[in-house]
Amino acid sequence: MQCRDFLKTTASKVLEKSLIKYKLVRSMKWLQPKAIVTDHVSCLKQLEITLNCLSTLGRVDENKCDTIKAQYRQWYNQIISNSSVDFQSFDSSFQRLDVFFKDHLGRQSEFKDLWTVVRFLLMLSHGQAQVERGFSVNKEVMSTNMAEKTLVAKRTISDFIDFSGGIDNIIVTKQMLMAARASREKYRHHLDQLAEEKKKDGLKRKREEDFGELDNLKQKKNALR
Repeated sequence: MQCRDFLKTTASKVLEKSLIKYKLVRSMKWLQPKAIVTDHVSCLKQLEITLNCLSTLGRVDENKCDTIKAQYRQWYNQIISNSSVDFQSFDSSFQRLDVFFKDHLGRQSEFKDLWTVVRFLLMLSHGQAQVERGFSVNKEVMSTNMAEKTLVAKRTISDFIDFSGGIDNIIVTKQMLMAARASREKYRHHLDQLAEEKKKDGLKRKREEDFGELDNLKQKKNALR
């Protein structure tokens, strides 16, 4: 009994914090590539619910809803004719949904109203977990007195390793080897640039000091007259 109460309380708390409690989020099934092909009728109904929610919120012009649904039907027919395999084989583990829709929908001007809705939905916030995870990664790669460019470079490397599925999956290319060999020379060039900038700053400050001293002398001279 206690175990069941615990599970009920836990599930209730999860649902309370989850975005799934919103009708708009629950209706976004029609954005699943596989469902678009295998369950077209249900996806069309979910699209109608989505449009009703967005029109109520003032995010979509109510007069455009029928146009968007018509574009969706036309787009679906195009998918079945040309690229149904791409939709059925979509794998979120390796593919980004926004890039996928950009390639299969966003580049076609005849579906611009539908693409506007899709783009808006894909930009909805999914919480701060990704941002907070990024802070943790930054903490791991940072060290004392690290410059901003070094942090950016290390973070780029870390993100690429994660994207590749681990360091063992990274293919070392000829360009990478050439870049590594030239890194010392680039570092020396960077130091030379810093030294040159420091020299210019010193000359600029000296010039400003000279002008300031000259102004003071002029003021003293005018005061003695």
